[in-house]
Amino acid sequence: MCLGVAAEATSHIRLGPGLTNPYTRHPIVTISALATFHELCGGRSLFGVAAGGSELSLYADIDRSDAPERLRALVELLHRGQRGETPPPMAAPVPEVPVIGGARGKRMLAAVGECCDIALIWGQTHDLLESSAKTVATSGAAVAWAPIRTADEDHAKAALVYGLLNSPVKVRRALGVDAELEIQIRERLEQTSFDDAAGLVPDSAVGAFMVGDDAEDSRTVLKRLGAQYVVVLAFNIDDVADRVAWASEVALAIPVKGREGR
Repeated sequence: MCLGVAAEATSHIRLGPGLTNPYTRHPIVTISALATFHELCGGRSLFGVAAGGSELSLYADIDRSDAPERLRALVELLHRGQRGETPPPMAAPVPEVPVIGGARGKRMLAAVGECCDIALIWGQTHDLLESSAKTVATSGAAVAWAPIRTADEDHAKAALVYGLLNSPVKVRRALGVDAELEIQIRERLEQTSFDDAAGLVPDSAVGAFMVGDDAEDSRTVLKRLGAQYVVVLAFNIDDVADRVAWASEVALAIPVKGREGR
């Protein structure tokens, strides 16, 4: 419903879910909704997919051990629809749209790299970001990097709750999240509120995920990642224009041939 409103308020930009997953919504319903929205927005849709994270295990008791397979099946259903092999109730033509996949774990990164056009990587420490970028690029996807900036400090802990919980155990421990604190964060997510959980993220952990506000420094990181897209994280509507301007400066590091629209 929100995308429909966004479609009415815009005329050029692409729009789509960021990100939907095959656990909380049936894949056929998802693809049908995409086809309908593509018509509604005049052919400007994109398709953002992932497989959820700790929130699914916490709130819905969902076993995500088959996440890569689920993601591949969802994207393959999209491709089947694009080939005209549309099972009911997918009556509308399924559009050719960019597929953006989000992932953090190695198996999911490999799956996203194999079946998506663009891989969204963010909410990871710098060394993990570099490893993730190599994994998806090797599998064939373009890299989209969403930098968390010093300017985002007031929102950083909230942005990093799931990123921290979904990091490898050795990373969590190195960042000061021992087993007891991890349990407390998960309990607050489940029993109280997201903000309460974010309040437990150690200050010392935040810096490992962030870059400074100097665009030149971030261009260096972008080059190291081989990223072809810069993703704008907007926490306040009033800040969007400034954030887009900053991201545009960072995007100057993308080779001119691949920069348009990115």
